[in-house]
Amino acid sequence: AIDSRNAECFTPADERMIHQAIKDGIGHHKLNQQISTALRSWMAAEAHSFLDRLSAVAPGATMILNNVAYLLGDLGELDRAVELTSKALSVRQSSGSAPDRDSLTLMSNKALLLQKQGRRAE
Repeated sequence: AIDSRNAECFTPADERMIHQAIKDGIGHHKLNQQISTALRSWMAAEAHSFLDRLSAVAPGATMILNNVAYLLGDLGELDRAVELTSKALSVRQSSGSAPDRDSLTLMSNKALLLQKQGRRAE
């Protein structure tokens, strides 16, 4: 978790001055929320940029898709996360390999994402 109260400066005087300015301004709690929102937006943009550059998914890269899907799910982009997990599962299944630990992880994560969307029947 981000906590601006733990921020350090080069000098103790600077640290006191900065923390006081935060307290006198928006406060640490609001600043932490703003930093967290900015970081989440940046992570989502980077995830989308990665996906835009990805032309094809090799069977060995399906867990990368799973990780990006997990990130997007955490960021509230559930539709896109389900889409990526489905794509990763499809690639694994079309490769002809027997279901393994990664396949089960993908299936489990897809089920969790669908549950978050209220789509338990799927």
